[in-house]
Amino acid sequence: MSDISRKEKEVIFENLLILAKEIETNFYDLKQRKFLLLKLKEELNRLWKSSIDDIRRIALRLESAVNIIIMRPKELTREQAETLVKVFETLKLKEEKSKKEIGTFLKNARLYTIPKMKGLTELYKKNGLI
Repeated sequence: MSDISRKEKEVIFENLLILAKEIETNFYDLKQRKFLLLKLKEELNRLWKSSIDDIRRIALRLESAVNIIIMRPKELTREQAETLVKVFETLKLKEEKSKKEIGTFLKNARLYTIPKMKGLTELYKKNGLI
């Protein structure tokens, strides 16, 4: 697999940023938010499929976070929507160098890349693990 051209990568980064800004702008329109989240996921998948190394890992992590939001779009907070814009601005400007910074943004906004597992604490207690 080869990395995509610089121009194509810039187009994808710009599309991601536009979609994130549209999610923020249309925050209170749940139907539009769901549609935009699906488009964002598609664009991240496009970036993942055509990238290598750090950009590919960043795309996968962001796609995981978006998948979790898609499962519960009503739970997306305004702060998280703003964070998505910040994440894609950072990615567009810094690309590979943004990996750690993007991770911090996601963590601080509670945008997880692994879904919450309900009942996990109870399961551990039941089995005497805590």
